[in-house]
Amino acid sequence: MVVLVAIISLFLLFLMMRRHAGATILAVVAGGFIDGAVNGVVTDFLSEILGGVPQNLIRCGLTFLLVIIMPLILYFRGEKGLAGVARVVQALALMLVMVVLVAGAVEGVFTADELSAGIIRGLGMVGSIVVLAGVGVAYWDVVFFKNSK
Repeated sequence: MVVLVAIISLFLLFLMMRRHAGATILAVVAGGFIDGAVNGVVTDFLSEILGGVPQNLIRCGLTFLLVIIMPLILYFRGEKGLAGVARVVQALALMLVMVVLVAGAVEGVFTADELSAGIIRGLGMVGSIVVLAGVGVAYWDVVFFKNSK
């Protein structure tokens, strides 16, 4: 239930903000790749420094930083101007890419109820297709909808 509420909240947030999401989606994907490449090394390093903090919590925090927090800063500083179907498509793509890339880290730290675990498993099965579609939407936004001010 918690994952479903988070998904709906993220979608509504992105839908109401009416901002261009192309660069943000690309930042989320890049954050996911960087997270996959360096998370183990950084987690080991930070767990030695911080001592008593569990590695799962450090790994989840780093994933949230790279995949959600830093791209959201970019998103909120972006240009406004989308309307209609383009806004809905971009909000849906941004929300799905974020959830797919963060689901594994969240599942490792928090226990999920049956509905949340089913959603996470379902998104895990189509995760690569969702990321590919999100990148397509991002390039669509960057190429066709960006203002050249």
